[in-house]
Amino acid sequence: MKKNVLGIISNGKTRYHTEALYFYDEVIHINPLKVNYIYSRDSTQPRILYKNIILNNISMLYILTMPPHTRKSVTLLLSALKSIGCPISDHYGRFTEDGMGKGYELSLMQSTCTNTTSLVINSFAVAKDILFASDVRHLYPLVTKPIHGSKGNGVSILNSPELAISWLEKYFTKSNNFIILEQYISFIKEWRVYIVDKYIICSYLKVPKKGNFVANLNHGGKMMKSENMELIYEYILDNLPTVYNFGIYGVDIGLSKDNDLHIIEVNRCPGVIGVEEITGVNFQYEANEILFKRARKFY
Repeated sequence: MKKNVLGIISNGKTRYHTEALYFYDEVIHINPLKVNYIYSRDSTQPRILYKNIILNNISMLYILTMPPHTRKSVTLLLSALKSIGCPISDHYGRFTEDGMGKGYELSLMQSTCTNTTSLVINSFAVAKDILFASDVRHLYPLVTKPIHGSKGNGVSILNSPELAISWLEKYFTKSNNFIILEQYISFIKEWRVYIVDKYIICSYLKVPKKGNFVANLNHGGKMMKSENMELIYEYILDNLPTVYNFGIYGVDIGLSKDNDLHIIEVNRCPGVIGVEEITGVNFQYEANEILFKRARKFY
């Protein structure tokens, strides 16, 4: 008898794994570095092997977090599974462009929703010409946005071109990645909204620590129950690009003093610590239930 088998790529066993067993017969935790492929001349499909397990007939693959140094191996696995019609948790194009981080997100969002004016700085050599330009001076203060965010780390406020130049000089001595400088907006309220395949599951209000402009929990922020979210949910669903129709996301959205909504950023497979206590929702179970609708079924 064939079984419904889920493959998961992550840094370790998670609650997604546990809750998936309510829907799948088996869950395999896959190390992408140990997957092998056989492309036979007499076959139109590759044979995908992992520890003597043939992955060709798995029902679905979840990409939660990538173990270190596995991006190329993950992309190869995705390409092979896509060629044989196996669904994955994320939109294939969204994932393969994810190396650009917030730069890719910025290009997606620009044409769909109220966006914050941003500068993409590729190198220190060009920074001075941009930051002292007359059409940029009115944007200060600017906020630094590393292309691969990490719980609000690396975010600073730059109040002048001189301060921005000094900050960038230090940044580019340590990194070859481009950096985003975003016009600072003071939000009177911020929320985290959890979405799976464009179904909104739950949300909470993000309250920053007093004196801190970053509302991340890692920086002392607090979670509070959110209320009257209908218009905010409607705004998100109307403005998220179609590439986000598939996947597990945490959308950070803010309300400015001018009463404008801004999608601050979209986080793949966001953290869920404390979410069930605040919202009463078992998010990992809900995510599995929705994703299972797209899985290939074997009976």
